[in-house]
Amino acid sequence: MLSPEPTEVEPRAAVVTKIRPPFSGPVEVFRGRRLPETATPAGYSALIDAFDRQVPLPRRMRAIGRRHRIRDYDRWRIMTPRHAPAPTLEGHLTFALKYEGLDLAVLKRLFLTISTAPIEEMARARPTGSYARRVWFLFEWLTGRNLDLPDAKSGRYVPVLNPSQQVGIDGETAPRYRLRNNLPGTPEFCPLVFRTKTLEEFAGLELPRRARDAVADVPRDVLARTAAFLLLKDSRASFVIEGERPPLDRIQRWGSAIGEAGRRPRSCARSTDTATRWNPIRTACCHTSDGSRPKGSTSGSRTTLRTSTASSTPLPTRSSSTTVSAR
Repeated sequence: MLSPEPTEVEPRAAVVTKIRPPFSGPVEVFRGRRLPETATPAGYSALIDAFDRQVPLPRRMRAIGRRHRIRDYDRWRIMTPRHAPAPTLEGHLTFALKYEGLDLAVLKRLFLTISTAPIEEMARARPTGSYARRVWFLFEWLTGRNLDLPDAKSGRYVPVLNPSQQVGIDGETAPRYRLRNNLPGTPEFCPLVFRTKTLEEFAGLELPRRARDAVADVPRDVLARTAAFLLLKDSRASFVIEGERPPLDRIQRWGSAIGEAGRRPRSCARSTDTATRWNPIRTACCHTSDGSRPKGSTSGSRTTLRTSTASSTPLPTRSSSTTVSAR
């Protein structure tokens, strides 16, 4: 998920530090999204409403109902009265992290609205609390503003992102908060994926293991020839998409260059190393001297195909595309 701009504290922050925003009572409709029953917004939905944040709504929001049984609907999960958080910033932040996972867009917009004071108070009041330390970390990580707090001295190391709710990485320790930062990205771009029954079932298929088992008895030379054939075929298709008909040796060089992908650290297209590797492949008619192509690249879908009478290979005659720049 891309953390939204702006990156500076919004003017309303000064007001929020003095006046506690009122949290909503029971409602039937929340920002155009009808609740399945009358219920009180909780967690992210309550924070969005109380601080009037204009952000994409979470895929499934939470609310507190009157019944003593959790009920799931398409866009809402209705929790029981015993799950109701305290009607405070800390209460709803804790509820959100505990039951909803991380929504970095909502959190960043919220943190840009408030001052550092309420987060500092929360961390001081619960120095060993895992949710308080996670909120503290997320505030500094998303906003780049350091809180007036000493490094945490105690508390069990816990992950910032709950791996049972969302997909994270192994990460590294963040000693200041006594946390493990397992977020799969940076403050500028951190895509998050929720674990679902469908994804868990797919992961349970163990496709990597099954693929290894499938080729275990195949002679290595046969496997190598098959991989080379598929790479050559894919390389030829890359030129066909562009409407080019290069000689076989150029296609082979392209396939060789593609085969190196991931074997070296990524470098700029203007670097000597990259330009040297791509020099035998690019053509003077469509590339600049350093290997980048400032125009002529296309993205989009080919809508009409014509067939070459010489090779019966479909060739594009029209495309819905936009020109993109490599610079």
